[in-house]
Amino acid sequence: MTSELTIGKLAERSQVHPRTIRFYEAKGLLPPPRRSRSGYRLYSPQDVRRLGLVRAARALGFSIREVHHLMTVAQHEGCASFQGHVAQLMVAKLQEVEQTIEQLTSLRNELREVLSSLEEPEGGCESSVLDCDGCRCLGQPWTNPSEGRR
Repeated sequence: MTSELTIGKLAERSQVHPRTIRFYEAKGLLPPPRRSRSGYRLYSPQDVRRLGLVRAARALGFSIREVHHLMTVAQHEGCASFQGHVAQLMVAKLQEVEQTIEQLTSLRNELREVLSSLEEPEGGCESSVLDCDGCRCLGQPWTNPSEGRR
């Protein structure tokens, strides 16, 4: 009896959709599988562990590129070295998340300000929004958008 798994069995064991497995394979997160005589992909038990690592890293917000780096390290380094790489990536990811939180907090505050200004009705302009020079429909005149917004 062989320990090789078809893509369906690998998907079942790893709880990863076969399409996602093929995607990860195309991105180099999984090595190309051996093929059966009839062309079926055949995976090893080690691929179940690989997919577990990929899933865990993706769940923590790591990009495909970052996961690829981790998979390379995992294949060539021992546990202690791997943990060091993971820790470095996590510190960087944490800084990225904290910066995103700051940006989102700023955006939330700006949205609250605009919403508050919209609750005070605009005075008597009868022309269309695009023809009204002083329109403050988004909390500020259209001709003077907030710095740094796209």
